[in-house]
Amino acid sequence: MWLLLFIGLLLLAAYYLLVLRYPSFALDISPVRKAVFVTGAASGIGKTLCHKLIKEGAFVFACDLNEEGLKKEYENVPEESIKLIQLDVSKLEQIEKAAKTIKDTLTEAHHHGFVSTEKLFGVVNCAGVPALSKSALVEKTDQEMQTIFEVNVYGVARCTKALYPLMPHDCTGCIVNIASVCGEVALPYFSYYNASKFAVIGYTDTLRRELFDRIRVTCVEPGFTATPMVAFADELTKKQVQKSDFIDEMEVLRVKIFDRWIGSYLQTPVSVADALFSCLFSSNSPRHVMVDNILKRIMWTSSRWNWLLDNVLYFYVRSIKK
Repeated sequence: MWLLLFIGLLLLAAYYLLVLRYPSFALDISPVRKAVFVTGAASGIGKTLCHKLIKEGAFVFACDLNEEGLKKEYENVPEESIKLIQLDVSKLEQIEKAAKTIKDTLTEAHHHGFVSTEKLFGVVNCAGVPALSKSALVEKTDQEMQTIFEVNVYGVARCTKALYPLMPHDCTGCIVNIASVCGEVALPYFSYYNASKFAVIGYTDTLRRELFDRIRVTCVEPGFTATPMVAFADELTKKQVQKSDFIDEMEVLRVKIFDRWIGSYLQTPVSVADALFSCLFSSNSPRHVMVDNILKRIMWTSSRWNWLLDNVLYFYVRSIKK
């Protein structure tokens, strides 16, 4: 009995140390005069990361679809620290144009001493869109599926491909892709957003194994985070004209599970940006970093959670149909 208990505690301790413990970052690479590309830079996590990079002495290529938002956010940042690029990551031609701009800017910035080398040190694929309607998968439109994948998946892959030639291939540079805990556990009614984040994790794992001796590659998986994207998703669903046949199920799950527990403690953009920064400037950057509290990390990383989630969902949904 005591032996089994002891073995169980050892296994739990090993699980914590190997899977759940927040990584110990070396932070042994100086950010000063390093050039970093960041998408989604006008708001939320991307904006917070850009300001941290600038504060620490890096040169930032701040990219976002919202050009006015970019200009307003960084109007007081000197040109030796930043280059603003209006970029829709769902458009290949804009990505290719941005890559050329970045290459030319690196040459000029290096000439003026703004960056230490003409190489792009880091790529952070931060831009993303949420679920665009309050409905079940079987009710989603092809347009919504296409929009989410164009930004969340194809945008990540296209930006990475376009910028890879500009990076050093000696494992000093770093690519960081943002996925989500929704890429670990498929929550109901998050639809194609879930699928896109599963795809980002798979893409990043493949990229890391292919570039293992050239570029460090990390996937950051935030828990639910208080960003404008969340408010944007809420606003979209309020304007939704066609009501879902699953509205009763969605409402009870929102009240019983999401509002009460999953959404009761949101991550801040600062905590996620700190993790991104640590990945960029640590030679021991891990394969995956999950940014959430310890109890939720246990939930997201446990294969048992899928079984538990199914049963909890079925219990609540059946209760409203009796």
